[in-house]
Amino acid sequence: MTRPPAATRITGTGGDLQVPGLATYTKDVDWFAVERAANGTLDPGELTGEERREAALLMRRRYSRREVSVRLGIYERLVQEWEEADA
Repeated sequence: MTRPPAATRITGTGGDLQVPGLATYTKDVDWFAVERAANGTLDPGELTGEERREAALLMRRRYSRREVSVRLGIYERLVQEWEEADA
């Protein structure tokens, strides 16, 4: 799994969801795209599979599985599987 270097997944509890760290892109993930999709300013259809997964895990800190699945256009069960694999 790809992670932003030297950072946790998100910061803060209010406002926009953010991916901290200095890198904007790692092997398979454009972290700006993940952040924008999580905040609703990017069509999730433009994300790669790995970016969609990271956006779902990021959004799960604030939204229910159902809300995440609707916002990203994926199955609720897939969000649950990603969470379980990330635990």
